[in-house]
Amino acid sequence: MASATLYLGLGLSAVVLLVVTNYRVRARKRLSFPPGPKGLPFFGNAFQYPEVDPWEQFAQWEKEYGDVVGLSLFGQNVVIINKHGAASDLLEKRSSIYSNRPQNALWAKYGGWDFAVTAANPGEFFKLERRFLSQFFNTSAVKQYFNLLTKNTRRYVTLISTDPTKFRDWNRMTTAANILSAAYGHEVTDENDEWVQRTDQAMRSIGLLGTIGTHPIDIIPSREFWNPECGQLFYAEQWTVQKCAREMSVLPFQLVKEQVLTGTAIPSITSTLIESHLLPDGSVKHEREIYGSAAVVYMAGADTTVSSIDSFILAMMLFPEVQKRAQKYIDELLQGERLPDLEDRDSLPYLSAIVKEALRWQPIVPLGLAHCLAQDDTYRNYHLPADTMIIPNLWKMLRDPDEFPEPEKFKPERFIDTQSVPPSLRTDVRDPEEMAWGFGKRICPGRHFAYATLWITFATLLTVFDISLPKDEAGNDILPDLKYVNGIVIHPKPFECIFKPRSDHALSLLQTTNDLQEGAE
Repeated sequence: MASATLYLGLGLSAVVLLVVTNYRVRARKRLSFPPGPKGLPFFGNAFQYPEVDPWEQFAQWEKEYGDVVGLSLFGQNVVIINKHGAASDLLEKRSSIYSNRPQNALWAKYGGWDFAVTAANPGEFFKLERRFLSQFFNTSAVKQYFNLLTKNTRRYVTLISTDPTKFRDWNRMTTAANILSAAYGHEVTDENDEWVQRTDQAMRSIGLLGTIGTHPIDIIPSREFWNPECGQLFYAEQWTVQKCAREMSVLPFQLVKEQVLTGTAIPSITSTLIESHLLPDGSVKHEREIYGSAAVVYMAGADTTVSSIDSFILAMMLFPEVQKRAQKYIDELLQGERLPDLEDRDSLPYLSAIVKEALRWQPIVPLGLAHCLAQDDTYRNYHLPADTMIIPNLWKMLRDPDEFPEPEKFKPERFIDTQSVPPSLRTDVRDPEEMAWGFGKRICPGRHFAYATLWITFATLLTVFDISLPKDEAGNDILPDLKYVNGIVIHPKPFECIFKPRSDHALSLLQTTNDLQEGAE
């Protein structure tokens, strides 16, 4: 009798499981892929995918299809997310299944960037590189770089005072100097530094790859698919990118390793990791993860921060009232007695608001880096198949008028509670940093370093200079072109700027500080 009851229970359980499974399968079949523009057989929406400023077209599609837009590229399912809410629902709350990268044969296999955590799927390699990066760039650890960032920023401002026409060159050199010192202990002494030139070449080569997962080679990765003319072009680009990838990863690692073995290494991320993983035979455990971690710092930080600083300078020219207000707060705190440092952040919330607004006003990575769905999922009334590519349209999210009224204007005040005394940062508005640094497991591990770099750079520039538009012969303002140059990281087109020292005293403070730093060294 007991056996019969047991078999009856098991049978009923099997029937219930079968019914539930069948119901779920049928329900899923009734759900559709998110709506989007109608495509062509086989090609899908490939001919509708914009080559220039795709984020703007994606934002237009939102008006017709909603904030979650479905596309197909040669049979590859793609979902564009245009709102923070949907991005948070999927990329944050469901990060366990939305943290893969799309197939990236062009970037990783052919381009040589397979060592980069940015291209890796979650797993042991991914976890180890992220752990290495967190070790040096968490909120506490990043404070060890404050003196470095402050020193290099003051040198940057000094260089502008001597030759303001090269302000963008000085920006790129200084940003690279911060990264190279932290990652490898390498000191940049001038703009012709070999390592800085290597960075420029590598970032240009990466621009050839486009957004991860969207190139036809990623979708149909067999080389034999491509015709001879296309193949020749592809091979030429491939070797250029591979060469740059090696020069930004393996070569600097090997140099630091030799320095560690001979006892001449300057403390850095790479030297510290090598020393802690050095084996008795002179080899290094987790060598690939170590040089990959340092190279990601090298690659990501040296380009994104440059664009943000250039955008800030544009904003100060175009919105002088913001500049004057920031300078008022700085002057009240410093009283002309010293230059700002990173310990002043809590005392200058308006400067912090400027950093947030700079990240929002011109999103430097407009489409982020694409995610990929690890398994089938259901969202709202949509069915999202496994391997769907997810592209977060950060440009639209950060310029969403529902979140940020008058998004085209540079308004740090949107983040300031003016009713509090003294003014403080608001907590009841959307923080651009919730989007600008990425989502979930893919959030930028170097964000605290980047934020500190931007803050001290903005604060020091505003302490020393009045930043203004150049004028033509008739005395009219020469307005910059705000259409940025496309790429994974976008940059302003060439523009001119006037840097006028606010006073001789400000310059003397800069000179005195530099003399003290040189004496200490």
